[in-house]
Order: sequence, then C-alpha cells, then structure tokens
Amino acid sequence: MKRFLALFICLILLGQTWVLPASAQESAPFARVQQTLDDILACNVHAAGASSIQHWIDTALAADAGIGAEWYVLGLEQIGGYDFSAYHGALRAYLDGSTIRSATTRQKYALAFLASGADDPYIAEVMEDSIGQQGVMSWVYGLHLMTNGCESSTATVDSAIDMLLSLQLPDGGWALRGDVSDVDVTAMTLQALAPYTDREAVAAAADAALALLSQRQMEDGGFASYGAPNPESAAQVLTALSALDVDAFADDRFIKNGATLFDTMLLYQLPDGSFSHTLGGVSSTTATAQVFYALVAYQRFLAGQPPLYVLDRLAEPQSSVPAKAELSYQAVACILIAALMLIGCLVLFVMGKRHWKNFAAVIIIALLSAAFVLTTDFQTADNYYTTAIVTKGNAIGSVTMSIRCEPVAGQADYIPADGVILPETTFPIAQGDTVYTILTEAARAYSIPMENTGGKGMAYIAGIGHLYEYAFGDLSGWVYHVDGESPSVGCDQYTLRDGQKIEWMY
Repeated sequence: MKRFLALFICLILLGQTWVLPASAQESAPFARVQQTLDDILACNVHAAGASSIQHWIDTALAADAGIGAEWYVLGLEQIGGYDFSAYHGALRAYLDGSTIRSATTRQKYALAFLASGADDPYIAEVMEDSIGQQGVMSWVYGLHLMTNGCESSTATVDSAIDMLLSLQLPDGGWALRGDVSDVDVTAMTLQALAPYTDREAVAAAADAALALLSQRQMEDGGFASYGAPNPESAAQVLTALSALDVDAFADDRFIKNGATLFDTMLLYQLPDGSFSHTLGGVSSTTATAQVFYALVAYQRFLAGQPPLYVLDRLAEPQSSVPAKAELSYQAVACILIAALMLIGCLVLFVMGKRHWKNFAAVIIIALLSAAFVLTTDFQTADNYYTTAIVTKGNAIGSVTMSIRCEPVAGQADYIPADGVILPETTFPIAQGDTVYTILTEAARAYSIPMENTGGKGMAYIAGIGHLYEYAFGDLSGWVYHVDGESPSVGCDQYTLRDGQKIEWMY
C-alpha cells in the first residue's frame, strides 16, 4: 500500500506537467520569456484572489481601469483569447467621472479602447484634440493611433513621421526636452516609427537611434534613465528592438560582457513574480506592467508577428464569435483529480493489486482532494469589501486611524481634493492586533483599495486608494506613525494597545 501511495503521488506530480504551456518545449529564449510572463500573470491573479486570468481581468484589472490597467490590456490583447467587456465599461465609467487634461494620457486611453475592441466615441475625440499638443510623446502616441487606422483632421501618418524625424537630436535619439537624448523616449519613439522603416529616412533615423541605445547600454547589459538603472528602461528598449526585428538575445550590439538586457531585467524580479523599480527594492506595479508587455513584444518578434502596437484585432477581419471562456480553477482541478483517479485505478489493476480496499483508497483520496478544491473560497472584490463597520466580540480596547495624502491632494482624479482618504476613525482591537490588521479591516469596511507587496512579517504597503509608491517621485510612498512617532518595525509587526492613534501618510 505504501508503494502504491508513492506511485500515486508521483502521478500527481507528473500530472502537473500536463498543464505546462506548449512554449516550454520551444527555444530557450522563448521558454525563459514565457516563464517570466507566467510568473507575472500568476502574481497578479494571486494578489487579486482570482481563479483565472479572465477572472482577474473581469475584477481587479477592470477596477484599475484608468489607473494602470491599460498596459496589461494591451499585452493581453496581443496574446489573444480574452474578453475585455468588463474593462470597457469600467474605463468608460472612469472617463465619464474624470477630467483628463494630459494629451498623452488621453491617447493612452484611446489605445486601450482600441486594444480591448471597444469602438468608443472617445477615440475620435482624442484624435482631434491631442496629436502634437504635448511634445514628442503626443506625436508618438498619435502615430500609434493612426497606424491602427484612426484618422485626424489635424495630422496624418506622413506629418507625424516628419515631425518625429525633425525632433531627432544630433546624438541620434529623442528627449522630452534639452539636447541630450533619453533612453526611454528614444525607445518609445522607435516603437512608433518601426512600422515605417521601409522609408529611407525612417530607416536611417532608426539606425542612428539603435547606435545610441547600444552606446548607452551599461556594462551589465541594463539601461538607465536620468542616471538611475531600472527595468522599465530595459523594457522600453526590448519593445523597440522587437518592433525593429532586432533580436535582443542575439544581436552583438546589445550584449555587454555576455549579458543581455533581459538578463539584467531578471535581477529586478522578486520571489512573487513581480518586478521592483530598483535593485533590492519592493514590488512596483509600473515596472511589472512594462516588463510584461515588453516580453509580449519579444514573443511576437520570435513568432514573426507585427510589433506590439500594431493591433491584431484591427489587422484581421473582425469575428462575431465571443472570446473563449476559461474554465474555473475548481473545474480544471476536479477534472485533473478525476483523471488521476482513473489512472490510479488502472495502475492498480495492471499491477494485480485488485483488492477492493486499494480501489477504495484511491477513490477516497480523490474525493477528499475534490472536496478541498470545491470548499476553497476565492473571493471576488465585491465579496471582499464588506462595507460594514468593524465589530469584535473579543475587543480589548480601541484605536483611531486616519489615512491622508495632503502633499498630493487633488493632483489626480483618484486623489481626494482635501487629501483625506479616511478621516480619523475608531476601530476596536483584539489581543495581538497589529497596525496592518487595522489597515486591512479599514480597507474592507470602507472599500479602500490596498496593495501589500511583502510576505508574512514583512508587510510593505505599496498602495492605498490607488495611490502608489513612486507615483509622485522616487521618494514618494506610504509611511505610518503611531502616537506621532515612526516605529522601527513593519506595520504587521507593531502590536497595538488601547487608545493609540495610527496615522498613514503619503
């Protein structure tokens, strides 16, 4: 019986390989990229408490419409097979309730509508009032939109290309301002010009820019922007190289001391699959999203597909067939358990272990496994947020807590005009409650989005109320005080006492 149980466990482990993506059998670069993409998606799905990628899109990603979801939508659309109808509605609602003054931000939303398959009037509005209105980047995004068939009475593909070529600096690149090119802006401009390298002037400009990027690549294979090494700059370069049919893994111009830019990007990956903005730093939503779509761009290059910003859904005939629905986690797991149960019974039969107790053991193990899967609770966002006052029958006292961001008050649509996300509010505490306990309870009770990027005993609050670290500079982020002092331990290590005052400040 012990040998049988060992064999059954081996079969279960073997069963895990059946669900590996087919790309695991492809070339080494493809497999490395695919694994990193899988890690990023798994991290997001897990953080959202979702049961599948589609579930994450419908819930957490839709909830972030207008505040960061757009780059994931672009990448996921170019992977294919997902339904973005929930995101459509969420972005439309966000825009209806917001005043967006930035031309490039409006263009980003227009691109997101295009990528997600929404023929929204917002796109036509953006095409008339944004191209060229905010410097080089508004020409870049404007050209992306026109490449995908959007028309404007103020600009054409030809005029946008001419303008971008005229803005190229003597060193071969582009910048938001000044005479010294920036890696990110140069790479992003190349992404827009890439579909037009059959034009002699564009090809010459691209060659000069590639020479600059090769020169700017650091000795460890990475890139920096404004003097700070980071994975986002490498991601932009990878996206540009892929659009120009340059293999970042193999082209000698972009290998330094044996290291590619992808090798250096992986140094920023954290154990949960996400990426940090700085080496040894905490998880960054911006860094993770940019690495994600850059890797999608590289996969498309390997597959001989158009660049990331040339949208497949606009290049191919539209289909009336809805996107393929994904089976839930529970359904897939139960199917796998049933298959392994049948295989286990077959093995017993072949081995001559045909006593009914052996078969009963297999069936019991399968039923227990299925019961565990079916009773596992994966909460939706609606279920998670209780919108109810916190009460505790075992309370030993109470504390007050406030969440404020006065230094950036009103600087974005999602930031309260007075800088107060949660006014001073009283919460009961039980024995052993920490600052993190109360913050989590407040987030659930008052529907305040919160993102923790640390593990147990190392909680780090990356975002509260859609306001994230680095959103207003490299030193911006959330800190907490208790009774006016900054504790020397993490928020999930500070045990509270009756009457204390917690302040979260951005």
